[in-house]
Amino acid sequence: MEDIMKDTKFWTAQWTGDNDRNVFEIQRHSKKVGVHLGRHTCSCNLWQLTGIPCVHALTAIQKRCDRLEPYVHPWLKMDAFRATYEHVIRPVNLEEYWKKTGLLAPEPPTIKRPPGRPTKKKRKPDPVEDSPDATKGRRIFMVTCQKCGQTSHNAKTCKGPPRPKPPPKVKKNG
Repeated sequence: MEDIMKDTKFWTAQWTGDNDRNVFEIQRHSKKVGVHLGRHTCSCNLWQLTGIPCVHALTAIQKRCDRLEPYVHPWLKMDAFRATYEHVIRPVNLEEYWKKTGLLAPEPPTIKRPPGRPTKKKRKPDPVEDSPDATKGRRIFMVTCQKCGQTSHNAKTCKGPPRPKPPPKVKKNG
């Protein structure tokens, strides 16, 4: 709060004329912000989000010559802190010192596995990442027919004549 109070000297508070002196217009150069002290609101929304009065609200509180404590959220005060930690956690004894009740011990639940193969969890690409292009992952190659030797089809769909077989290789003894 003290650090925020240092910045209030740069802002000027102007009361807007309501009967309870709750609504102020806070100004610095050309920037104007509205503060309602009765509702604990500021148009910058920092006071509503944190529970601590912002620099605009502190400027209005100073103009009104009020104390700061009533404007801080009750959860952020020392009374709430003390109430939170006033309870004592009791220690737990070892199992051999527990009292016997005669009741059945609790059983763990049976695990029911769904039928079938588990599904793969695919990673969802981040919107910032590049979208996969058709050209990046695709490799282009030409199919050649083993029957006739031409491209763009294979031997199963070939309608052309078979190419002549090459002459057998002659082994040289020597």
